[in-house]
This record gives sequence, C-alpha cells and structure tokens, in this order.
Amino acid sequence: QKLPGHQQTPQAAESVCPSEAISKEFSVAAIEAALPMLGEEKGRIYVLEEDKGAVLSGARPAEPLVLHVNVGDCIRVRLSNETTGGPVSFHADMLSYDPAQSMGIAAGANPIQTVAPGEARTYTFYAHPEVGETVALVRDWGNVLENPGLGLYGAIIVGPAGAKYTDPVTGEDAAMKSSWRVDVHPPSRPAYRDFSLFIQDEDEVIGTHIMPYSQEVEGVLGLNYRLEPLNGRLARDKNTSRVFDSNVHGDPATPIIEAMAGDRVAIHVLVPSSEQTHVFTLEGHQWPVEPGRKGSDLVSSLQVGALEAVTVAPEWGAGGREGLPGDYLYGDHREPYRQGGLWGIFRVFAEDDGAATIQPLPVSP
Repeated sequence: QKLPGHQQTPQAAESVCPSEAISKEFSVAAIEAALPMLGEEKGRIYVLEEDKGAVLSGARPAEPLVLHVNVGDCIRVRLSNETTGGPVSFHADMLSYDPAQSMGIAAGANPIQTVAPGEARTYTFYAHPEVGETVALVRDWGNVLENPGLGLYGAIIVGPAGAKYTDPVTGEDAAMKSSWRVDVHPPSRPAYRDFSLFIQDEDEVIGTHIMPYSQEVEGVLGLNYRLEPLNGRLARDKNTSRVFDSNVHGDPATPIIEAMAGDRVAIHVLVPSSEQTHVFTLEGHQWPVEPGRKGSDLVSSLQVGALEAVTVAPEWGAGGREGLPGDYLYGDHREPYRQGGLWGIFRVFAEDDGAATIQPLPVSP
C-alpha cells in the first residue's frame, strides 16, 4: 500500500537547475601530459580547452583543474576525451545533478555516462543553496582504479552567492579560469585568499605491522602533481636545521601559498587518490574544528583521508595571532610523507614589503 500523502508519484523536475540560476559553462578536455610526480612520465589530467595548448607545450605547468562558482549557479561542463586510455567521465560530489545524466558513474541500469576517446558530452550540476558554500571533489569514474592515481581529478569550489574572483598576482578577472589560487570578493563579506591543495599517495604498507618496517614511502606521491623530497636537499646540505630554508635550497617545487599579514585565508585540502590517511598541518596557525561555531576548539593539524575534502581557515588570518610575516611550513605531518615531498611554504608578506608578488586585498567596508 502507498503511504499516506504519497498516493501520487511526484513528477520529475524538467531540469536540475532552476530557470533563474546563473549558468556557467566550461569546456574541459581530458588529456595526457607529463607530470613531475610521475618523473615526467605521462599522466592524465583535466584541463580547460583554452589552457590545453600551453600545458601540452610546457608553457603552462600542469595543475589540477579547479573551477570557481557561486552558490546558486548552474554549472555545465562539456568534457572531451583526448586520451588513449579508454573512456573517462566527470563525477563531482556535493553538487546536485540528475543521476541518469550527469553522475558520471556507471551504476546499475543507468545510461552510460562515460566519454569514449575522441568523443564529448556535457554534464550539468547545480550548486544548491541548501548545501551552500562547499568543496566538490571531481574524479574520473571511467577507469576509477587507475585514472585518479594518474592525475585525473580536480575540484569545483562553491563560493558565496554573488562573489567575484580575481587573479592574486595580476588582479584580472578569474571567474571562468582554472586556478588553484584566487582572491574571492563576496558582496557582503571581506575578501579572502582561496587555495586548493591536492594530496595523493599509493603506499599500502608504511605504518602497518608488516615487518621489516618501512622507513620510506614508496610509490607515487603528489602535491598538486609535484613533490619536494628532503633527501635531495640533504644531499646538498646535511644541516637539517636548514632543510626547509629557501635562502639555502631555493623555493620547493610544490605550491607557494602567498598572502599579506592579516589576510583572511581559506585552504582547501583534498585527497583524490590515496591508500593512507594524512595529517595536514600549518605551522604558526590555528583554525576552528567547527568554523562559525562560537567556542569551537582550535587545532593546528587535521587528519584527512581518501576522497575527503576539508577547508582550513586560520583564526587570525595569515601570520597567525600576531600577524607575523615570514615563511611558514605546511604539509603532511606524517613525517615519512613530509620526507617524501608532501610539504610546501606559506609565505606571508608584510604590508609594506616591496618584494610581494601579489595584489593587496581591498580594505573591508
């Protein structure tokens, strides 16, 4: 018997997106490109069509796809498969979609949603206001066992309704670009720096009871497709107190996060492909376990596991409680992974630092 109030089957919505939603359309290609984390062997990545030529030529470094949209936006992604490794797809969590059309996963009796080599299809998502600001991890499910480990992943960052996005260096509009770092300008809140970091590994053994115990991480490691192993630095200078010093070794190959002292910052940490859990840490900074909740505990490190995405928002902004400029270490607090290369620099400039390469954020109203 039908339950009371459910005698009539509700009609499906004509579209996952409301008619009044702002539409943002992105043309994305799945391509094969040399990646540093693979020793410059070819991996597979998502890239905007407008950036494809520069990435393939080496004029633009290969980076995970990061799209920025707003709460309430309708997102249409036209994916073309330019790989030779079989079908690919585009699955994004935390967004609304029609599971029969845009889930990107071959589940049950649903229609095929993958894209064969040389073909293309469009996926439609809605940044639903009931979910609000969030981080949507994007992964391939055409070959879910191999492609994410080769780099076929990304993110859609959902920012405040009506927000604008600019390049932190040039100040140019970045709303329809792919970038792991942007400045976000909400209409009714102070502007902030926004960063996306992707951690991956494939070591199944380290940290387990299997003997002899592993001393070093094995297999592919990646932080936004890059890594900075400590062994190479120590081979040049055995002084461990200077191993993270850019004045001695130069900047690491991993992302340099940049902000002005006191800037509001949001760091999204995603783990698209992993055999292990990781512990993200940012020295000299603390952030609430439950952002926005008064009295929430503050932490300076946070566990994050496979397929998880967390957002770190330092309580007092860049430079910590005292707003001190300088270089701060970020990365994996599991030391074998830090030794293997999963770390980077959070560079905080003084307001009057002439060496700053980024635009200052606008003064809050």
